[in-house]
Amino acid sequence: MKKYRIIEYGLDHYEVQMKTWYGWIAIKTFKANDISPDSIDYAQACAQELLDILRE
Repeated sequence: MKKYRIIEYGLDHYEVQMKTWYGWIAIKTFKANDISPDSIDYAQACAQELLDILRE
């Protein structure tokens, strides 16, 4: 069973990571743009969706 997690960097960066024998590596980073305030929620939702897919 592989382990996955989401790390938040600041208010607008979300990174999905996977545990390996030598540490945590980034799979994908989601960043919200500054134009729309809803993009922060969208970036978080995308990271959560990827995490759910990887845990299946």
